[in-house]
Amino acid sequence: MEEDIDFIKANQGNISEDPYDLQEKPVRIEKKKKQLTAPDSGLQSIDTSFAIVTSQLKKEKETNKRLEEKLKKLKEKHCIQHMSLLTNTGSALSRIRRGMRMEIEELILFLTANKSDLQDQNAALAENKREMEHLQDQISSTSVQLLMKREESEAMKANINKGKQVLSNQVKLFSEKEEKDAMRAAMNEIFSKKGRGETELPDGETELPDGETELPDGYISIDDFPAHIANMHADDDYLFSVEYPTVEPQHHPTRDAARHPDNARKKNRYTNILAYDHSRVKLTEDPNVPGSDYINANYID
Repeated sequence: MEEDIDFIKANQGNISEDPYDLQEKPVRIEKKKKQLTAPDSGLQSIDTSFAIVTSQLKKEKETNKRLEEKLKKLKEKHCIQHMSLLTNTGSALSRIRRGMRMEIEELILFLTANKSDLQDQNAALAENKREMEHLQDQISSTSVQLLMKREESEAMKANINKGKQVLSNQVKLFSEKEEKDAMRAAMNEIFSKKGRGETELPDGETELPDGETELPDGYISIDDFPAHIANMHADDDYLFSVEYPTVEPQHHPTRDAARHPDNARKKNRYTNILAYDHSRVKLTEDPNVPGSDYINANYID
C-alpha cells in the first residue's frame, strides 16, 4: 500500500513536470483513487502468508522444546552411567582408567626425577662454566707473562750476543797482541844476534855516522829500528797505528827526493833512501851534530 502511494507521488511529480499531460491529470487521479478504495488482493495474500509462517514457527518451537527435553534426559542418563562407572571398580573402563592414572603418576614421578637431574646437570654446567672462565683468565695472564718473558729473553739474547761480540773482539785483540808480542820477541831475537854473518856490516861501513863512535841520546841504530817499530806497533800507548787525515806540507817529500843531488850522498850502506812513512818518519839533521841524517826518534809518533 505504501509502495503504491509512493509510486503515485512519483508519477504526480513526473506529470507536473510534463507539460503535455496537464489535461489528463484529473483523469489519472480519479483512476488512482478508485484503485486505492477498491479491495486489495495483495494484502490478503500477505496476511495468508503471514498466518502460514506463524503456524510453521509454532510447530518449530514445539519441536525444539521436545528436542531440549530429550537432550536433558540424555544428559541425565549419561551422568548416571558415568557415576556408575566411577563406583563400579570391576568394570573394564574402570580398570583402564586406573591403569592410565598409574601410568600418568609414573610419568609425573619420572619427570620430577628428571627435573632434579636436570637441575643438577645445570648446576654442574654452571660450575664448569665458572672453571672455564677461571682457566681462561689464567691462560690470559700466562700469555702475558710468556710475552714478557719472551721480551726479557730477547733482551738477554741481545745482551748475550753483544757480550759474545765484545768477548770475540777481546779475544781477537788478545790474539793480535800475542802475535805482536811473538813478532816483537822474534825481532828482538833476530836483531840481538851480534857477530853473525847476516848482521855484520861489509868492510868499511859502520852503524854510526862518519866520524862517530857512539850514538847520541835519542837516536836509534839501523839494526834496532825494525824492533823499535814492532814495539811501537804492539804498544797501544804509542798510537803508532793511528792514521792521520792530513800531514803538514813540510812532511811531504816526493818519492824521488832521495835521487836529488843534495840528498844523494851516501848514507852508511844505503845508496838511496825513499820516504818510509811521510806521516810518521822524517829524516832530519841533529842541530848539535852537523851533517847527521839519522832518524830522530822524537819525530816518530
